[in-house]
Amino acid sequence: MKDESLEEGTQIETLTLLAEDGRALGADIIHPGGEVRASLVIHGATAVPRKHYLPFATFLATHGIRTLILSLIHISEPTRPY
Repeated sequence: MKDESLEEGTQIETLTLLAEDGRALGADIIHPGGEVRASLVIHGATAVPRKHYLPFATFLATHGIRTLILSLIHISEPTRPY
């Protein structure tokens, strides 16, 4: 996904993860443009779509932190998170 608000080199990768019971979970990985210094998982709050956490995750990416944002089951469709 190309987003003009992202720092150069920062990328958002959208995934669909399958839970043990077969349910689909939406997820995004925000990759820094440079060296990865750390990784962080954000597990969203109830009824809060994962797009809410994108500004924070893109900020972290500018500091070398790769971030995985997960959606709760039934909060949003895995392939249409926003």
